Amino acid sequence: MRRFIFLACLLAVSSAYANIEPETMGVNEMAEPQPTWFLVRDGLGPGYIFDAATGDMHGLLSVPGFTPAVETNREKNEIYAAEIYYSRLTRGTRTDVVTIYDIPTLSPKAEIEVPNKIASLPFRYYISLLDDRRHLAVFNMTPAQSVTIVDVEDQKFVTEISTPGCALNFPTSDRAFLQMCGDGTLQLIRLNSDGSESERVRSDQFFDVTDDPVFDKPIPTPEGWLLISYKGKVFEVTVDDDDIEISEPWSMLTEEDMAGNWQPGGGQLIAYHEGHG
Repeated sequence: MRRFIFLACLLAVSSAYANIEPETMGVNEMAEPQPTWFLVRDGLGPGYIFDAATGDMHGLLSVPGFTPAVETNREKNEIYAAEIYYSRLTRGTRTDVVTIYDIPTLSPKAEIEVPNKIASLPFRYYISLLDDRRHLAVFNMTPAQSVTIVDVEDQKFVTEISTPGCALNFPTSDRAFLQMCGDGTLQLIRLNSDGSESERVRSDQFFDVTDDPVFDKPIPTPEGWLLISYKGKVFEVTVDDDDIEISEPWSMLTEEDMAGNWQPGGGQLIAYHEGHG
């Protein structure tokens, strides 16, 4: 009798569970991004979107740990991420892609396969969208240095440009980008409308990599870029046609700082506030 009651109860429970619809995942859309919103990576984790004015979190961008940085294109409501995947998570077959994410849903909408050479160190300017809003530059290191050019409009790999001794890619006007080179110079590479290289220019040497190197963390300004040396010298960089113009340096340190042997440092050592100049 007890066995009969147990089986009856079991059948009743099974029947009840059979009537429960499986829960499915949904996708919410973010509100319209505001000028005070920013995206920050959690080390080698995902990207979190916060509002600096309120402290509220508005979304999470799921990118792999091997992603150096992401680039935003507000005109097309897209985010571009240079991503590395392995078939066994940390080993196995490697696949490098540029993934295009939709901003409202933060969901992937396209993948573009690129050469398996992406430099996966967390540097903001390992990926840059040029001013034509069409060509994306991704820095490679194998340890040979090069830049992959991707057409995000046609969603295709365009070319790989060899850049021995020079790293990063921080964009300038007229479909070009600057690179920092180990001999104390800057390199300017300009592209044709199809994304191929049209010209390459090198600046004069302006820092000594042994005596006082420059941090590989350029800071954008409305006029160009700021570069900071280990000893606190600030160089203002602008591009005029094919001329790379580098100002005489000024010190960001006070006399008291220098007397105490203080020097700048840190993962993100300085920022520029356009509103306050």
